[in-house]
Amino acid sequence: MTNTNKFLRIAQWNANGVQNHNEDLTNFLKQNYIDILLISETHFTYKNYFRIPSYKLCHNTHPDRTAHEAQQYS
Repeated sequence: MTNTNKFLRIAQWNANGVQNHNEDLTNFLKQNYIDILLISETHFTYKNYFRIPSYKLCHNTHPDRTAHEAQQYS
């Protein structure tokens, strides 16, 4: 998706497991002409991966190579 706007559009998305939100994420990028998207809580491991056409994915997994849920503190 090409952004014809002269501004760089950056967004942040808290996915809480990006595999379950791939379609929502793709639609959001297209509708809002996002150039760079920062995704937190992807729950990526070395076993899973996904692609979004016209975007380059750069990610980092947890050091122990497992997905981690958010910690609840009281």
